[in-house]
Amino acid sequence: MIRHKEQYFLKQFGLIFIISGGVGNLIDRIFNNGTVIDFIRLRLPLIESGIFNIADFYVTFGFIFLLMAMFKREKINVTN
Repeated sequence: MIRHKEQYFLKQFGLIFIISGGVGNLIDRIFNNGTVIDFIRLRLPLIESGIFNIADFYVTFGFIFLLMAMFKREKINVTN
């Protein structure tokens, strides 16, 4: 999955976020009778996002980091 060193950081960071979110949801489901309890309500002026799951937030941002790594331009080394 990791072919270029330039993409290594974003891919590693993304995979860590995805795994962390998945493990967080799994732990919640195991210890809370199959329910997930790590929710947060975000209220900002002019914006109310509602309630969202912190572990799902991690999974989403991990996916965004993987997309960024995928679309990052590769540096072309030209030697004369």
